[in-house]
Amino acid sequence: MTAEPAFIKDYGPGLEALGHTFIETGEIGAVTAIEHLDRGRLQAVAEAEPRGGGDAGVVKPERRR
Repeated sequence: MTAEPAFIKDYGPGLEALGHTFIETGEIGAVTAIEHLDRGRLQAVAEAEPRGGGDAGVVKPERRR
């Protein structure tokens, strides 16, 4: 199985003990997403670790009532 170095570092020893083998690959990518909250609200989120941290912006912020 191919995996990112951080995955192999964190989970490799336990999985290798069960017979799994890994081939290290470069970083696959960083995750960005939109989380759906209650009352139809949305929250922009980004993975914190790769490339020094993520950035998620809002185009049209919610108006405070």
